[in-house]
Amino acid sequence: MKKIRQAERNLAVVNEDELALETTQIVYDALIDIRKKLSRKIGKKAKKKVEADINCIGELNLCVSQNADFYRQKIYISQNPVYLIYNREKGKANNYIGEKNLINSEYKKLYEILDKYNLISYVDE
Repeated sequence: MKKIRQAERNLAVVNEDELALETTQIVYDALIDIRKKLSRKIGKKAKKKVEADINCIGELNLCVSQNADFYRQKIYISQNPVYLIYNREKGKANNYIGEKNLINSEYKKLYEILDKYNLISYVDE
């Protein structure tokens, strides 16, 4: 029985890691699309800012400890579902919406970047 519980915990961690990787990939794709759409008139500075945010996304560790008490909030980026992770208890105060009460600073940075480019939607469009 003990081995089964351990295997279940490991599978749960793998599932959360997979969701974090999917989120990262979808955000990458959205930012790359934004970068491609920037015209030459806007200039290199805007492209450099997007590139800096793309690099920042690559450095984020969105994996959450299996011991953390969290709530997964589904959002949509370019019609693709991804998840923001909130502190289960504190997040209730703002209905698990917005930057407040995200599980850690990595998710706060992710939220800031998504918000900067207006990529967050709470409904599938």
